[in-house]
Amino acid sequence: MLYLKQLYKGKSGESFFYKNNFYCFCCFMDVFVIVERFTQNMINSGLFRLYIASGFFGTSVFFVINAELFSPLEMILGVIGVTIALKGITNLMLSMIILLFSLDNKKSELDFNYQSERIDSLLSEIQISSSKTENTK
Repeated sequence: MLYLKQLYKGKSGESFFYKNNFYCFCCFMDVFVIVERFTQNMINSGLFRLYIASGFFGTSVFFVINAELFSPLEMILGVIGVTIALKGITNLMLSMIILLFSLDNKKSELDFNYQSERIDSLLSEIQISSSKTENTK
């Protein structure tokens, strides 16, 4: 991402509209990286796997205790069904965590960085133009 920003800074002659679109793309990519890193940390923590495994073993214990009420096929299908349902619930939980994850602070930080870079570039353009006018005199 930093390489893209540096590569873009080296270009000249693009319109202001293109610069704003590139900035929006960079902000989107930064936000995407933050959310991706967060979700990977959540998945790699093993919390969801532990939840599914405990549900699997809990369901297995339930069917073993109540073995006289269920046939073996019903037990197997019940354990598989509950495990699939728990996997779906963990995916929903992860989706809700991502949905409710607030990126307002990061967005304001990125906006501030963009505005400061823009001000710096405008100041450097003014310095260049003033030095050119001094050289022509």
